[in-house]
Amino acid sequence: MEGGDILEKERISVIVAAAVCYYIYEVSKLPGPGDIVEITKEYPDPVWGGCAPNIAVGIKSITGIIPDLFYPVGYDYKDSGLEDYWKEKGLNCENITKVENCRSGYAHMYMQQDGKTICLGYAGAAQYGRADAKAKLGDWVVIAPMLNGYTEEYLKRGIEENKSCIVTGICSRELIPYLPGVKAVIINQHEAEYLMKHLEFHREEELAAYLNGGLLFITNGEKGSRVYEQSQMTRVPVVTGTQIVDFTGAGDAYTSGVVSALAVWGLEPVLAGYVGAANASFVLEMTGGQTNLPDFEQLIERLEQTYPVTAQKIKCKRG
Repeated sequence: MEGGDILEKERISVIVAAAVCYYIYEVSKLPGPGDIVEITKEYPDPVWGGCAPNIAVGIKSITGIIPDLFYPVGYDYKDSGLEDYWKEKGLNCENITKVENCRSGYAHMYMQQDGKTICLGYAGAAQYGRADAKAKLGDWVVIAPMLNGYTEEYLKRGIEENKSCIVTGICSRELIPYLPGVKAVIINQHEAEYLMKHLEFHREEELAAYLNGGLLFITNGEKGSRVYEQSQMTRVPVVTGTQIVDFTGAGDAYTSGVVSALAVWGLEPVLAGYVGAANASFVLEMTGGQTNLPDFEQLIERLEQTYPVTAQKIKCKRG
């Protein structure tokens, strides 16, 4: 298919119930029990973020399509400027869920120099928001980063309606019964180990097989990612950028790259992994998960510098 043909047909719904912004701090080390840890750098203003907006903005940046954003927000949403910001970024906000009796969710992110983080989150509206029974889901449904009353209802509906559902960043036993019905799972090493433990699996191939034909992407920081298709694993290396400033949102950028490649361009899973890795390399270069996202031309140019054969395949198959 030509890329333009796909753009006219596919709709993507990105659904999450979590924080709408981050307060970011750099620390000398992550604390253990009873530790007092020095904050070496503070970002005084909140950074608009959250997994769903990060993913949705990333999809818009490299594909040009307008994702549907599903998100519970609190009473502070009206005067926050967030709706205008999301619309300026190219998101459809018609399916925002407004919860009047509490504020929107937020998170405090503490990051040590090697990128390891601790995130302390206040759920707020994310805890009380409920799915809209009248809302229409897109052809592709992306659920992140937790399973609660809001996201679980949409995931159930997506599977029942035979949508192509992608689950990302969720580490929950409650997710396990839904895994055989999804199109793809995008998780990090820790999340994969958690799911394997509760499924009593000893190898990633078992987890991949449990997906019943679905795709499994496992990210592992500087070691790159692993892509499983029909339990066959292929390693995808990292894509190197110019510098590493902030790890916030890198996983979301990987996800938005993979979703774009699968849903919009119809690429093979391994090529989708390379798109995700390249997309993430840009986010690492600046603070925040939405501040340095590339367009398609920038992404391909970076891939061509290190993996020219792969870049050419992506260009050709994208159409």
